[in-house]
Amino acid sequence: MVDHNPRIDPCNQTALIQNACKINGAQCLEVKSAGLDQAISTTEIDLKVDFLNEDGTFFVRGPCCGGNETDSPSQTVFHFTVIKGEGGKFLAMNMPPYQP
Repeated sequence: MVDHNPRIDPCNQTALIQNACKINGAQCLEVKSAGLDQAISTTEIDLKVDFLNEDGTFFVRGPCCGGNETDSPSQTVFHFTVIKGEGGKFLAMNMPPYQP
């Protein structure tokens, strides 16, 4: 997010995520479901997440950039690594799905 928004203070996480969602192509959508895919360690897990579009339909990220289903199949499930950080806070280590 910082590289896409060089005029925003890198410490201003709120502004960075707002730009990611409104300007930079991140799909900041409502979670339809999320479930544990695997526990990587006692402080790190992998979640499988799917999303809803604003109109309530299932989010599908289709082939990108002139690709086709063979080269770049549509995706409905997205994996997120979550770690347990300092003070017991959980942090998602991945960006929301990107769609140019």
